[in-house]
Amino acid sequence: MHLLRKFPMLMLILSLYGSAQQSRITQRIFLVGDAGEMQNGKHPVCDWLKQHIDWNDSSNVLIYLGDNIYPEGMPDAGKKYDAAKAAIDYQLSVVKDKISKAFFVPGNHDWKQGKSGGWEQIKNEEYYINSQGWPNVQALPMNGCPGPVPYLLNNQVLLIFMDSQWWLQKGEKPGLESDCDYKTEDEVITALKDIL
Repeated sequence: MHLLRKFPMLMLILSLYGSAQQSRITQRIFLVGDAGEMQNGKHPVCDWLKQHIDWNDSSNVLIYLGDNIYPEGMPDAGKKYDAAKAAIDYQLSVVKDKISKAFFVPGNHDWKQGKSGGWEQIKNEEYYINSQGWPNVQALPMNGCPGPVPYLLNNQVLLIFMDSQWWLQKGEKPGLESDCDYKTEDEVITALKDIL
């Protein structure tokens, strides 16, 4: 508990069970927020996850809930780019060469805290994560789009990825002219209702 008080993050372990007749776990979902706030080049929750969870177990799934890069997302190049890349690489290292899936959802820090250029920062982060070419890792939703993006983990668990910062973003963001599946708040709400 001391670790969670010291570092502002969320780590929630959710175990989903099959029918009452089954005793085996069908899915474990680990939710981690604020993983981009590094402490001396490390992140204690990522370290804990590497040491205590079997990431070669396909029933384990890791979701980074946003603020994957502090303080203002992933720029195009330079010293800040190198620090941003190091933060993402550290998070990726949890599932590197493993079979468990990991997903990255952006947060306000990834969007440059709502400042101008935030949309570019998001696209840089998504491109970097998805360009690794790992079949078990993905950034969702893509291109700064709001979602919702349904993702079927198995025949009992459906994840729905949404980017809540899209709603709050005052600066540039994808809208009516974009390639997003849903371009307005009404379309997002309708799509979410349809999925549910």
